[in-house]
Amino acid sequence: MTYEINLPVRFDDVDAAGVVYYPRILDKCHQAFESIFSERGETPYHTLFTERKIGFPSRSLEVEFLAPVEYTGSLTLRVSTTQISARSVHFKFEGYQGSKCCFIAKVGKVCCKPQTDGKFEAVEIPEDIRQLLNELEESS
Repeated sequence: MTYEINLPVRFDDVDAAGVVYYPRILDKCHQAFESIFSERGETPYHTLFTERKIGFPSRSLEVEFLAPVEYTGSLTLRVSTTQISARSVHFKFEGYQGSKCCFIAKVGKVCCKPQTDGKFEAVEIPEDIRQLLNELEESS
């Protein structure tokens, strides 16, 4: 089942042309990603990282821009998972203003534990998180 969230488009999100500056699109996607854990999961994302020492850094990004995201109130993000493996997950974020799809972002993330040397070690996705991700799996 797709996760849907409405996020405000703020003045500091837009450039001089009045459209959302493209790096802010990825920030909105990450906000939606974190919200999944707070709203549908057992543990908020920041707690997952600080207490369970698990994070999901991005490994790959692809964005197709279909229409400008304008400074007109809000942006609706529809989030689904498209591929889940033992240690990684791929998300699809569809950004809408009204009925208009403005972008489709695909983000690959790896389940990792931080190491004492500042690096990350890829680990298997814990079962409770895997269940949450499976619930978001895109229908074929």
